[in-house]
Amino acid sequence: MPNQLLERSLELTFPEGLVGYPEWSRFILEELPDGGPVAMLQSQDVEEISFLVTVPRLVCPSYAFDTPASVRQLLGLSAGQDPAALCMLVVRQDPLVITANLLGPLLYNPATGLAYQLVLSSSTYSAQHPVVPRGPGSRGD
Repeated sequence: MPNQLLERSLELTFPEGLVGYPEWSRFILEELPDGGPVAMLQSQDVEEISFLVTVPRLVCPSYAFDTPASVRQLLGLSAGQDPAALCMLVVRQDPLVITANLLGPLLYNPATGLAYQLVLSSSTYSAQHPVVPRGPGSRGD
């Protein structure tokens, strides 16, 4: 899985939608203006829906999982080709806490824009993996 986000905006289609929201299937993945490690996943189905996303290995360098053959087929990946992966971020303001959902990675084929949200049901990863934990010296103390 690549560690870089993207070099441009990319249309992503989730044929099965997102977990719990099968009607949310069309998104635009856009780099934020600052060019940093976070991008915006903007719904094309529901204007008010958007998510901050990043590459999972940027928040958990050892992050790894096996992509099921059925998902590889859905994404149109060739033998030996890995999907690109993103994780959703949640930002809480008071106190400032940022977490990453490592249990539900968003996988996609950069060549086709086909995407799928995988649920790692038998994983030890967290849906609230701390990215900016609250602690001494952090904002909000």
